[in-house]
Amino acid sequence: MTYFLHHMEKLVSSISNAESCLLKQCKETGLSISDEIEHIPVFIKDKLLHESAEERSKKRLSSLISFYQSNLIRLIDELSKKECSCSDKTTCHETNLQPLIQKLANTLIFINNQFKDYINHNATLPLICETNHRSIIKERYHILLKNLISHSFSSEMIFIMAHPLSDFMNQNKSSYTYHDKFFLYAWLERLESILLQITNNTEHNDLLCKLMIANNLNSDECIDFFISFITEKYKIEATKTDQLQVLSYFLKCIKQTVIFRKSGYITGKTSLQETLVNWLTLEIDYIKNSCHINERRNKEHKSEISIEKVKTNLTVPQLAALLRISLEVGVFSKEQSKELLRHYSKYFSTIGTINISYDSLYNKFRKPTEVSLETVKDIILNQLKIIQKKEF
Repeated sequence: MTYFLHHMEKLVSSISNAESCLLKQCKETGLSISDEIEHIPVFIKDKLLHESAEERSKKRLSSLISFYQSNLIRLIDELSKKECSCSDKTTCHETNLQPLIQKLANTLIFINNQFKDYINHNATLPLICETNHRSIIKERYHILLKNLISHSFSSEMIFIMAHPLSDFMNQNKSSYTYHDKFFLYAWLERLESILLQITNNTEHNDLLCKLMIANNLNSDECIDFFISFITEKYKIEATKTDQLQVLSYFLKCIKQTVIFRKSGYITGKTSLQETLVNWLTLEIDYIKNSCHINERRNKEHKSEISIEKVKTNLTVPQLAALLRISLEVGVFSKEQSKELLRHYSKYFSTIGTINISYDSLYNKFRKPTEVSLETVKDIILNQLKIIQKKEF
């Protein structure tokens, strides 16, 4: 290893010199820089295959592969930025330099294919390899995007699922590693595979969400999406009990998701599963504590004079729908809709509900159900009949 490293340092130093020609032979060895590089792929392949055949320990083999991998990457990157002072450098680069770079890159591909479990995943991809992968992923990304759009997924869902791929194509990171490459291809393959089975996006949204958790897509964009999605789901519930039930359901589902990739999209960062579990646990604890505070307040105010409520023969959804219609036709001012709902929730009762929750009335007021609107329609028609007949 020491001899090889010394030899590589000498080569890199020669390549970085603009006056140094790739084809000029050295007087001492009779070899050019190009000749010396030509021998490297064969030497590395023979060495690794020999070590593998000898059944060396995993630690030794991993160390050796990482060593050759890093040296190849450095040599490729140095050749890629090679500057020459000769007038024929453009033709020379195309004829001699590019084939050399490709041979070294092919050696990296060989190592990747034969010793995938031993390579250094934190090593940075050579620029030529990164460019090649970017071209391949770009082509597959556009096909994937068409499939996502054809399945009528929302633009937000498409962005979240595909953003690691678009980040790579837009070079949002200063450099990309072998970990990034493996993650991107694995994620792309899973999305392509799962879309073949999808016929209706509403039935499979939960499957895609679980897929993001299982593949540990732990980017800030993905975390924000899940938190926003879950928050919207539980906040529409009228009571704290229902909110806790929704949060507990999400917590159970996320905990039960089997993780495919321990190392996430962002290495060294807490997994998406753990982040969401921690957030859900805090939300549940907060709501439970607020429930206890409300219970104490209710006990403290038991001595207060109870309000005598006006009874209606409507349910909460029916009352909410009637108030909404009244607001729309101008019976009440739209600027005071919240005050209107607070008044009715405080001073009125409905069938089966003595104390109307403001949140419940508000939610049903905001989105009246079809059934409640039909009931209100019948009430208004009866009112018209009474007016026409003057039966009052």
